[in-house]
Amino acid sequence: MNEVCSIAGDMVRWAVNTTQWIPTDEQLNCCLAVLPPSEWSSVLRFSSKDDRKRALMSRLLQRKLFHDLLSIDYDSIRIERTPTGKPYLVSVPNARLPHLNFNVSHDGDYVVIVSDPVSLVGTDIISRHSHSDLLPEKLFENFTTYFTPFEWMIIRSGGPDSDSMLDQFYRHWCMKEAYVKAVGVGLGFELHRAEFHYDKDMIWGDLAHVYIDGIVATEWQFFLHKLDPEHWVSLQIRGLCRYRSTICASKQCTCGSK
Repeated sequence: MNEVCSIAGDMVRWAVNTTQWIPTDEQLNCCLAVLPPSEWSSVLRFSSKDDRKRALMSRLLQRKLFHDLLSIDYDSIRIERTPTGKPYLVSVPNARLPHLNFNVSHDGDYVVIVSDPVSLVGTDIISRHSHSDLLPEKLFENFTTYFTPFEWMIIRSGGPDSDSMLDQFYRHWCMKEAYVKAVGVGLGFELHRAEFHYDKDMIWGDLAHVYIDGIVATEWQFFLHKLDPEHWVSLQIRGLCRYRSTICASKQCTCGSK
């Protein structure tokens, strides 16, 4: 499998190209057996073998992350979900990184996982051609209320060709998704409330910030990265660890996504 890996100061950034892994059914079942039976249905619910492979890789990477960073035995790793569906690691007594935060996403060819020792993190990956073959304006009709007028102006300014306009659309979309996943609010959050601005108005730059209900949220940092011509990744980091309590709802946990 092709991998893009980075570990620096307990901050993990891993991306795995699952197209390079072509397991047999027997190998898939062997890997599935590594997971607790309670998680099997989250993999087996997919009818497509590729979807099952991505879902399985997502869960295996979560366990590898906890094992590598926290030195937890694989059999002792326990992952649960908040009421809004955000997965978290149930706290381990005397863990080296008690506030470790993580997030995971998969789409197209890749599964990505990120972590931070103290800050909230969110990530989202999107494949340009795995969602729609519609021309930009036709596709945009389905998302009118999700973006602000300012964001639509930036998205359309990515043109004049369709590919560039779609790139801007997907860049904005994966930032919104990563933000929602970082804060763990689920489907109840209206996406137009989070308006993204590129730093220094550089619409093809890799840094951005967010306004929530019209007020800039200076504690958030946003990074965009193009893994290859088809895949955009967004990473969000919030620097104040105390906000983890709003996600974990009084449970002792280390939070993630998907």
